[in-house]
Amino acid sequence: AGFTTVRDVGGRHLADVALCDAIDEGEVPGPRMQVAAFSLSMTGGHGDPMNSVSTDWCSDAPDGVADGPDEVRKKVRYDIQQGATVIKILATGGVLSPKDNPKHTAYTMEELRAAVDEASRLERFVVAHTHGREGIIWASNAGVRSVDHASYMDDEAARVLKKNGTWYVPTLYVIEPIIADGNPLKISAESLAKAHVVKDHMRRAFRAAFRNGVKIGFGTDAGVFEHGTQTREFKIYVDEGMTPMQAIRTATGLGAECMGWEAKVGTIAPGRYADMIAFSGDPTADITELERVKWVMKGGAVVRDDLMAADGE
Repeated sequence: AGFTTVRDVGGRHLADVALCDAIDEGEVPGPRMQVAAFSLSMTGGHGDPMNSVSTDWCSDAPDGVADGPDEVRKKVRYDIQQGATVIKILATGGVLSPKDNPKHTAYTMEELRAAVDEASRLERFVVAHTHGREGIIWASNAGVRSVDHASYMDDEAARVLKKNGTWYVPTLYVIEPIIADGNPLKISAESLAKAHVVKDHMRRAFRAAFRNGVKIGFGTDAGVFEHGTQTREFKIYVDEGMTPMQAIRTATGLGAECMGWEAKVGTIAPGRYADMIAFSGDPTADITELERVKWVMKGGAVVRDDLMAADGE
């Protein structure tokens, strides 16, 4: 789909670390990755597998559940030991998790600061899953690099992000496949009800961030829905007030800066990796051209070429 560098912000069983290593070693094709390993979650929080019937109920396999500053520090260290290049913390409840509320904070300020302090000491950024307004503000004040989703952000929260230099990573498209007719993703009734409530707030949050000058990086929650369709996120940004070029920059130069990799990727310049994409049309005139990528180069090597095939050569 044209994404040559990504953050994978939390998974299970270190699949993200293994995939990242396989790509880096040339065993499989794929994007450069920042990986988070286990997302840190309070007991009963968005990432606690014991909130519902767990496939690991009889296993002592480690996960990201941690309570209190000392446990949080240890989990940050554990994730880094296991290969994490970015730390993910679940600072509020979630939508697709049972028995928690997206508006509720999930970690105290002391716990959030412990995660950021430990990650910073070991030269990692912290990405915060947030929905509720208070959790957004707490995470920003604790020093996280980005707040992702941030569904209940208002102007006051946006001003806090602006003051602190915190990145906002909206994931606006994901709600569409979640609440699609017929429930194709087989979402539970409880989570569907939460999704319908959150949907009413997500775009207002985007507009609040945009008008207050918050730094916005591209994100999608791909994996909840089918990979390759996350380019539909761009049109929503334009529908909500961005120019096509502003939307494109969230996933190029600004996205690279959000990741801390602006010296490597995100722009075409000497010293950067040669990552480029091409289309048949002009995405600055029609942003949906980004949904029809025809040609992809990663690091100077062409990895997709539908243009050549179309020409019959």
